[in-house]
Amino acid sequence: MWWSAGNDIALRTDLLEVAERYDNSPSAGSLADTDQFLTRVTMAADHARVGRVQRELRIPQAEAATLMGQLVWDASQRSDHTTAHRPKKSR
Repeated sequence: MWWSAGNDIALRTDLLEVAERYDNSPSAGSLADTDQFLTRVTMAADHARVGRVQRELRIPQAEAATLMGQLVWDASQRSDHTTAHRPKKSR
């Protein structure tokens, strides 16, 4: 697969947009977008030649996988984004 700096910039821009939505909207709503991005970057990395390009693609892949984990955890622990910003009640 041929890869260019423009493709890398587009992936990073897409990742930033997905991460920004995580900060500003309910987690459940961001799951599909993050999954789509993670699938796209994983496929690109899997089909890239072994070496620098593949290593560079694994970075946004790892970041997206981390974000996906946060989204799943958040979606399972709270009903809306506002809850994440409330301080926890001490017992």
